[in-house]
Amino acid sequence: MNMAKKTVSLSVEEKVYEEYRKYCEQKGIILSKQFENFMVEELNKNQIKTEGEVKDVRDFKSI
Repeated sequence: MNMAKKTVSLSVEEKVYEEYRKYCEQKGIILSKQFENFMVEELNKNQIKTEGEVKDVRDFKSI
């Protein structure tokens, strides 16, 4: 099952963005995937107390 992708716009400090973009490039990491991973981690932290761990965004059910 393919998940639909959503294009989003974020405002971040330019220097932070550029440094992180370079870091991801050097490590061969896809920048947008890093943001997605961060969001899943945050959901995991908060869902453990209520509905169990979110291993994948497809498992997420809003509270």
